[in-house]
Amino acid sequence: MYNLQRFIDAQNNGHAYETALREIKNGSKNTHWIWYVFPQHVALGRSSMNAKYGITCAKEARAYIENEILRERLLEISEALYALPTNDPVSVLGSVDALKVRSCCTLFRAVAPEYEIFDKLIEKYCRGIPCADTLELLKLAT
Repeated sequence: MYNLQRFIDAQNNGHAYETALREIKNGSKNTHWIWYVFPQHVALGRSSMNAKYGITCAKEARAYIENEILRERLLEISEALYALPTNDPVSVLGSVDALKVRSCCTLFRAVAPEYEIFDKLIEKYCRGIPCADTLELLKLAT
C-alpha cells in the first residue's frame, strides 16, 4: 500500500545509511540523508526531498516501523544518537535537522510506543517536549 521501498533504495544508494550511522557515531552530521533516515510527516517540510520521503499518515509510519530493514536501521541509528555524550542535538545535527529528528521521534513514539528509544531521545534532546505540530497532524494532541 505504501511505497516503503523508496526509503530502502535511498538508504542503500551509495551506502547512505552506513554513512549516516558513521556520522552519528562520530557526533557530527556532515552529509545530506536526514529525509530518508529520520523521516517526518510530509506536511512539516516544503522541500522536494521532504515531499518524496515524508510520511503521509500514522498508518504509513506504522508500516515503516513494521518493515524489518527500516525498523532495524531506525532503531540502530536512534540508539547511536542516544549514546552520544552530548545533550545538544544542534551540535550533532545542525538546527534544522535537529527539528526534523524531534518530529521523527514524535511520529514514531506515537505510532510505536513499544520502542522506548523515541521517548528517550525526546527526553534527552528535547527536554521531554514532543513536536506539537506532528502530534496535531496525527490528531493525537491533547
